[in-house]
Amino acid sequence: MLKQEKSNNETIEKKQGRWKSGESGNPNGRKPGTGKIAKLRESIAEHMPEIISQMVSKAKEDDAQAARLLVERVILQIFSSVCQPKIFCYVTKQIR
Repeated sequence: MLKQEKSNNETIEKKQGRWKSGESGNPNGRKPGTGKIAKLRESIAEHMPEIISQMVSKAKEDDAQAARLLVERVILQIFSSVCQPKIFCYVTKQIR
């Protein structure tokens, strides 16, 4: 606790902060999609079709790393959002 001196050498304790414990000074928080990560995702999303087509062409040229990234980051994401969990588990076991 901070202490503040009175003129007659008595001390009174001063509370730190203005909010009770558990309260936020910004209860609504920052609006979603206003940070650096959202801007980065936006800029990547613009170029995503080009990136995926390059990954596909590299995978067709027997680039194992491009094929692995294509499967892990693109194809499995599509399966996870579309397929049932049992089918998804079967497909991931077959790919690995």
